Amino acid sequence: MHRLIDRIARNVRELGWKDAFFYMLCRILAVFRWRLFRYALVAQPVPEKPLLDPRRGASLTVREVAADDPAMKAMPLSPEVVAYRRQQGAHCLGLFHGEQMIGCLWFCLGPYDEDEVRCRFTPSPPERTAWDFDVYLHPKYRGGFGFLRLWDAGNAFLRERGRQWSCSRISAFNRSSILAHERMGARRLATATFLLFGTFQIMFASLSPYVRFSFRSGDLPTLILQTPSLDATGIRERTTAR
Repeated sequence: MHRLIDRIARNVRELGWKDAFFYMLCRILAVFRWRLFRYALVAQPVPEKPLLDPRRGASLTVREVAADDPAMKAMPLSPEVVAYRRQQGAHCLGLFHGEQMIGCLWFCLGPYDEDEVRCRFTPSPPERTAWDFDVYLHPKYRGGFGFLRLWDAGNAFLRERGRQWSCSRISAFNRSSILAHERMGARRLATATFLLFGTFQIMFASLSPYVRFSFRSGDLPTLILQTPSLDATGIRERTTAR
């Protein structure tokens, strides 16, 4: 019992009481084969300057990777998932150490249909926003310059296409990922919680439509993430100064 209380207290300290409650609920529901996902929906500025000194991580390169590129096999993604993303027009930037692909970062320049839950995420306004997802680094290379090298290439990709913001969803239970995005200037726009059992899904979100029930695979709630009220210029300056 003492160990359980310590674990609960640690979760509350790391996640806050609300997300800690949902994390514990997620663990309990899993016993009964219910799945619970809770996301922080954030907008991250596209900086005008690199996040990483160009002299650092010089052995790492980034290029766009096609779906049929053999290098894609190094990523923990099934061919079906890659095909699903490509059908939506998603772009994959691959991080390479020599010829070996060691990481990736995906972008959609329009709405994105999530593959973990049933939801369509729509960044707005479309001409200056994008959607990023699935930032991955091979465990061997975590803690080095790979993460920032990948994001510098991603930001350049977005700048060339006139994007000022990149929106994404982060698990509310992944504190390290949330902190990493906050260090790059990300701002939380909303939260969304999904409860699934079989083909049934209920969504609770802090933005419209707030609550949505769905019973079949093609029934997708749409969440529109608005960025016009955000001060992109000021955030870009603060981000690049770090």
